[in-house]
Amino acid sequence: MRKFIRILLLVVGLVLIMISGLALNRYLAANNRLFYATGTKDKAFLNATWRMSRNEVERANNASLTPNDKLWVLMDAPSVMDLKRYMQLVRKDVMLWGHSAEIAYSFFDNKLYEYYISLTVYDLDKSPDEIRSTLEQQFGKGQPDSVGGPNLLLNLKWETPKQHLTMWMGSNEGNNSGYYVGVRATYKPGSEEIDRAVKAEKKSYF
Repeated sequence: MRKFIRILLLVVGLVLIMISGLALNRYLAANNRLFYATGTKDKAFLNATWRMSRNEVERANNASLTPNDKLWVLMDAPSVMDLKRYMQLVRKDVMLWGHSAEIAYSFFDNKLYEYYISLTVYDLDKSPDEIRSTLEQQFGKGQPDSVGGPNLLLNLKWETPKQHLTMWMGSNEGNNSGYYVGVRATYKPGSEEIDRAVKAEKKSYF
């Protein structure tokens, strides 16, 4: 009888260990922790690195991201059949260069591959130069970008081995409405991976 009880307790213990292990594994996978983390060592913006998942970006920056409900979001989405693979989330009211800004993070297969910073400035003599100086200290001198509308006051680009960055500025409509500034960065390995996925899908159309 004692032998049977010991065997029963052993079996129950093993079952509990298995259940605990499965629950822990499910938690780690759902939250992209430990070996389920996807972020690289390549810095993106603030405390985020490229290819981080939504969970990782939120934890790294101690911030919540919300879905971007603007109509043009889907226009930026990769042309894959399953648009659920693409997700753009925003962090609002972040103070950058002394101004309230919004950061839009773009994910493909839940991996960060692009971000876009938008803000409005009113001090034309200082603010744009400060933003440009920050970028040039990190990435070198920006080059004029020919892509853009005729009303842009500033349009620069940077090319690094792993990133394509652009910065632009233009005047908002109306008096004393300030100037809009945008900074966009794209992770080249991530963008190339998306291009391969799109091309592979198109080959399977017919």
